[in-house]
Amino acid sequence: GALGAAGVVHWPLRKLIEEHLLPSNATHGLPRPEGCALDLEPLCKVAYMSQHHLLHQHPALQRLLAVPPHTLGRPLSPTNVWIGTRGTVTSLHSDPSDNLLCQ
Repeated sequence: GALGAAGVVHWPLRKLIEEHLLPSNATHGLPRPEGCALDLEPLCKVAYMSQHHLLHQHPALQRLLAVPPHTLGRPLSPTNVWIGTRGTVTSLHSDPSDNLLCQ
């Protein structure tokens, strides 16, 4: 689809997996080209899914994840899932919700 505001486009998860995540995974272990800036990713198209309640939509996935020890004893907010390709970057920030990043 066409890019919307702030570069946002809505796709089915299958499209993200097939067109971005699988090709990105195929580049793992390959060296970065010499002289390439660290904030550029020349080996794959960069894309990510952000702030998505995937674990609520698919409880079977949630059962596969363990609660990190540092969170034990405190209430957890609904967890957002961020799934990205190699080269996904963001500015340093803090989020009010619990997040899980897969890259």
